[in-house]
Amino acid sequence: MPSADGGSAILIGQVTIRANGRNCRNSWFAGLATLPTLEEAAPQLMNEPRRRADGNQSIASRLLGISQPALSKRLKRLLS
Repeated sequence: MPSADGGSAILIGQVTIRANGRNCRNSWFAGLATLPTLEEAAPQLMNEPRRRADGNQSIASRLLGISQPALSKRLKRLLS
């Protein structure tokens, strides 16, 4: 989708991701001085879909766009 400045943007939930790399006002990370590392962000990215799915890993995996065995494997790595 073209944006006002001529770049392209994708709307994902409440976040607009711009191809030209500019920060967005409604970014999840707008208030942070630095971005979290993948190791810091991964637990939140795995837990939020599980919370929304009331702990059901099959539904949570569909929300993440991965298979249930892949989610299970990632959760085991996070917990070890």
